[in-house]
Amino acid sequence: FEDECYIGLRNTQQIVWCKRGEPTPKKTISSLRAHINLIGFIWWDGYIFYRFDQWLNSDSYCETVDLLLSEHLPQLNGYLYVSDGIKWHRSAQFKQWCHQYDIELCEWPGYSPDFNAIELVWNIVKQNVKMKNPKSQGELEGAVDEAIDELSLNFIQACIGKTQKIYQQFVSSY
Repeated sequence: FEDECYIGLRNTQQIVWCKRGEPTPKKTISSLRAHINLIGFIWWDGYIFYRFDQWLNSDSYCETVDLLLSEHLPQLNGYLYVSDGIKWHRSAQFKQWCHQYDIELCEWPGYSPDFNAIELVWNIVKQNVKMKNPKSQGELEGAVDEAIDELSLNFIQACIGKTQKIYQQFVSSY
């Protein structure tokens, strides 16, 4: 399972605009203070999470995947690569990379937590970061690193197991 994740830290202020005598509507204005881009890969026997700064495209995505998974490719040959099917996941370049390593590409709709186990992991990471209430880029980076360090292989396997049960229920209903 693979997915990218964006975690942002925003300033939120309220501004009120109204004429005298009218009810006071509230409008929230939000501005970005800090953010982190992550890419994650989980499989039954392992996981990798990586922070990156650049925007992804077909080239940078293939380079990043190859860099992060290269040492794990022998054990991943023949696996199903589950992603959310955004543009660079569907590129000819990435499909060729999957073919080269005998990895079957399976695309799910974007944000499908019931079908992509890594979405369950991202939810926990985001909850743990939110509980730490970071106020700056440095604090956000520290909170994300801590949240990822707290993950265990047992937790990853539980997320994958939950997804497998959902697959089985889905398939058996047809």
